[in-house]
Formats: sequence, C-alpha cells, structure tokens
Amino acid sequence: MKTRNQAIGDFKEPSAKDDRSLEILLSISRDLGAILDLDELLERLLDKVLEVTAAERGFLMLFSDKGTLEFRVGRTVDGMPIKREHIRISRSIVQKVARTLEPLSCSDLLEEEGLSQQQSILSLGLRSAMCVPMVSRGKKVGLIYVDSQQIAEGFTARDLELFQALAQHAATAIENARLFTDLQKAHESLLALDARKSDFITILSHELRTPLTCIMGYVEVVKEGRLARVPDEIRRPMEIIENNLQRLAGISVNLANLSRLKSSKERLTLSETDMVALLQDVHSEMLSFVQARRQTLELLLDRTTPTVAWVDHEAISTVIENLLLNAIRFSPDGAELTLSMVTSEAEGSIRVSVADTGIGIPENEREAIFAPFHTLGSIDHHYSGSIEFCSGGMGIGLAIARTDVEAHGGKIWAESRADGREGTVFHFTIPAQPAADSAQ
Repeated sequence: MKTRNQAIGDFKEPSAKDDRSLEILLSISRDLGAILDLDELLERLLDKVLEVTAAERGFLMLFSDKGTLEFRVGRTVDGMPIKREHIRISRSIVQKVARTLEPLSCSDLLEEEGLSQQQSILSLGLRSAMCVPMVSRGKKVGLIYVDSQQIAEGFTARDLELFQALAQHAATAIENARLFTDLQKAHESLLALDARKSDFITILSHELRTPLTCIMGYVEVVKEGRLARVPDEIRRPMEIIENNLQRLAGISVNLANLSRLKSSKERLTLSETDMVALLQDVHSEMLSFVQARRQTLELLLDRTTPTVAWVDHEAISTVIENLLLNAIRFSPDGAELTLSMVTSEAEGSIRVSVADTGIGIPENEREAIFAPFHTLGSIDHHYSGSIEFCSGGMGIGLAIARTDVEAHGGKIWAESRADGREGTVFHFTIPAQPAADSAQ
C-alpha cells in the first residue's frame, strides 16, 4: 500500500493522461467554486472524481458536526446511482483513512498485506481502491472513495497526487456551500421572526387603540361637564391626562406605521393632486406645533409652472409632516423654518424642501438617519416628546418617509453644513406623472 511519501517518491514524468487530468482539475476548480447548493456540488464532484480516476464506483462521505461519517452520494461509472441501503464498500480502508486522515491507494488489494483477507474486500471482489480525506483549514470535511473489481493500472502515484489536489479543492467548496446553506437558513429564520414581530406590533397597536379610544371619550365627556360640573382644581389634572392619552395614541399610530416600512408600491393609491393645496393644508395643520415653540414657518411655493402630480395624498402629506416635526424638534425656540416647493418641467418632477436653523446633522449620519429606529446622538440621552427641543420619537419617521418617496419613484436626502451645525435641509423629489411600476 502506498503512502503519501511513497506516492511522491514514485512521481513520474507527465503523460498525455496527466495533461488531461490537469485539465479536469482546472475545470473542477472553476466549476466547484461557482456552486453553492451542497447537493448539486456533491453530484458534480462525484462526476469529476470518476472521470479523473476511471474507477468503477465512487462514493462521497461527509463528517457530521458530531464527527460521525455519513454517506451522501454514490454512483457507478455508468451513472447508476447507488442508494444508501445498497452501499457496500471496504470499511477497512474507509475507517483507516477517517482515523489517520492520510490518503490510501492500492492498485491490487489482494497483494496488500493486512487488506487481502478483509471480508469486505473479498465479498465485493475488489482489486483496487483509492480513498482520500477532504480537509479544509484544519477541519476534516469528509472522504472520497473509489474502487474497482479490476486491477487498476491507473491507480498510480500521479493519480493519487491529482486525487488529493481534487479533494483539497472539494473540501473548500463544500465548506463554502455549507456556510451558504447556514446563512440561507439564518436569513429565513430572521424573515420568519420579522414577520412574527410585525404581526405582534399590529396586534399591539390595535389592542392599544381600543381602550385608548374609550378612555379618551370618557375624558372628553367629563372635561366638558356632561356628567357633572368639573371643579376648577380638577381641570388641570384632566388636561394632563388628556395630553398623555394623546401621546399614547400617537405611539399607537407609530406602531401601526411600522408595517409601512415593509410595504411596497402596491400600497399606494395614486390620484391627481394639487401639490400647492396639499402643502398649504400641511402648513396649516403644523402651525400650532410651530407656534407652541415660538418658531416661524414660511411657505414658499412656485406658482409659475403646473404643480399637479399623481401621488398618494395621505402618504406624501405624512412625509412632509414627518420632516416638519423633525425640523421643529431639532431647532431651538424662535427658530425660522421653511417649507418650499419647486417644479421642473424639463425633468417632469417636483421637489419639496424643509429647511431649519437647528443643530444640524453630522456628515457621517446623513444616510444613517433614514434607517429604522436610528436616533441622533447616544440612546442614553433619548427622551420621548412630541415637539420639545431635541426630543425623540420612535425613530421611524424618516424611514417611513424614504419608503413612501421611493415607492413614488422619487428620492429623499438631507443637506447640512460640513460641521454638522446651524441647520439642515431635507429634500425629496417625486415625478409629476406616476412611474410605470408605481401606477395602479
């Protein structure tokens, strides 16, 4: 029986067969590296093994995580699959290679001391066999085993060297395929977990809204004195209760909005919309928040060109409201805010901008702010609020804004001074006419 050292010592000059084997080895390197499905990889590998060795049968076995050797695929040189229950191989050879991780090659088993009388070899009528380990980065991956019932003149030292080189390429390819499979499973698990999370949030939002609606209704009844006259000393506590109920209602709405981060263009309900009127409505609705902070909000509209666009009215209104709320929160009392719109007939688009004179956004944060749950600064300093200076929400407003703008076929971005101070301008553009894949 030839060991690896013997095989190297017996190395001969390359022949035409050697050249063909090298071509096959190069082909194997290219092919195996491109296959990430483990079953397909093993099938292709066994085809190449039988082609290289010209053996009558070939088998691939892989080590499990527990270290046990498991049969994966077997086939004859004629392409006939060998099922697991029909496997009959020289277990003596397989066990030795699995234990020592040293390759083994024998062109005439009946002449080999220690093997010629093995029951498995005699019962199968085997005369030649080769078995090599597959090892990747010091980890044992599996074994490749081939045999024949004829004396194999082809099972030479050169064949063993090529067989080992093939096994090395195969081990790396198998580990890559296993890693890819593990990543796929992890991804699928995360998707399933994300779906359960979304379902939970939807249910939680619904369960919050139901009692909140009831409580808010009774608070309104009591505050207005419909049941009995409300003492003056109770009015202020009632206002505090009402304000906090409104905050809870806002949280409930934000929870419901989380599902919009997963939505697509199919959710849009497009209609012909006067964008001037839309911005005027949003401006009016936001004035009370602006005035509460003693800020100003200037509305600048381009009336020289048509401002009608096909948009989802509610979605675009929410985008602008979210941008304005951020401007209010991150600008000091008395700040000057601007809401503006310009149209480009040449590009067929409308650009809406919200400018503030607030704290600004560092350059390295200007993309990250559109990620769900992202907040500026340390989370340790986060506190909830509706419009208080530097207060934070759930960190989903800008993420929803990007989702809705991109669903319209537009884009959204932020500009701020290089030093991240003295104000930010958020812009978004949307096509005046619906994109082909946005229209319903």
